[in-house]
Amino acid sequence: MLTRLRDWLRRRHAVAVSPSALSITYDSAGFNVAPALASSQPQHLRVAWADVQKVGVFKRDLAIVDMLCLVVELPGPSTVELNEEMVGWQGFVEALPHFLTGAKPFHEWFMEVAFPAFETKPTLVFSRAALGAAPK
Repeated sequence: MLTRLRDWLRRRHAVAVSPSALSITYDSAGFNVAPALASSQPQHLRVAWADVQKVGVFKRDLAIVDMLCLVVELPGPSTVELNEEMVGWQGFVEALPHFLTGAKPFHEWFMEVAFPAFETKPTLVFSRAALGAAPK
């Protein structure tokens, strides 16, 4: 399973931008990624919870420290990459199970991904396909 997640992360064309410049907000309909500071060109990305196909987490080695990252797979070849440097990260990752039924809670995956240092440790947090395959 980890091999498949690792391959999935490599195949995806993630949208990545400067993390400190962005914030994550969410509500019952979905989440937004937007500039953390007011901008003359307000741009944001809105993602509906219903469009989320998979969520994976991993660590990115930044030479001196690691950074936790979360990849959200959307329909088609689209993905969105979020990370722990973004404003609103902690509340967002803790709220995922509330909005994505079957998503692993933060306390179940954090230690698995965070340690040991400098290892990628890709972990699947949510899969809509897995929910469809579950017995009812």
